[in-house]
Amino acid sequence: MKFTLVAAAIAIAATSVSALTPAAGCTKFHTVKKGDTCSAVARSNNISVPKLAALNHGLHWGPGHWCDNLDIGKKYCVKDPKKCAKKKTTKKHTTTKKHTTTKKATTTKKVTTAPKGDTTGPIAHRTIASCKTYHLVTDKDSCTSLIANNHISATDFYKWNPGVHHAGDHQCDNLDTGKRYCVKA
Repeated sequence: MKFTLVAAAIAIAATSVSALTPAAGCTKFHTVKKGDTCSAVARSNNISVPKLAALNHGLHWGPGHWCDNLDIGKKYCVKDPKKCAKKKTTKKHTTTKKHTTTKKATTTKKVTTAPKGDTTGPIAHRTIASCKTYHLVTDKDSCTSLIANNHISATDFYKWNPGVHHAGDHQCDNLDTGKRYCVKA
């Protein structure tokens, strides 16, 4: 009997706790009122609904769950966190080609190429192997922009890129310029 009551209390408490987390360092919030929808909240704050979802990790945004967990009285982030300086790394790839002449003498020629677009450059640590499309991060990118520009949910982005910090005060603080991140699996 005691076990049943304890289990019921835990179940009730678990359903009332939301896993939704606004972006760390958010600079503007919107408190949801009765009748608000994701579209209305986004429109009144001059952002897109995918961006609203990206700024609020855990806000449902995907097939079958299009913004179905917007709670009255709860505050939602509606403006990007202040951007910190990002690490800027540049790497050059050097390949060596050997040419053989008829005298059996070997010469070496170095060819240097820089990373191009989304097809070259190192893949970020712990990115899933089954990724179909990558994005090469520049110093202008953020997790929020990658999520919004690729029309994906924050949940998918962090699932496909588990090496990116995705909770608490360190959310997305380790997105590295010059590395490729998965944006479609």
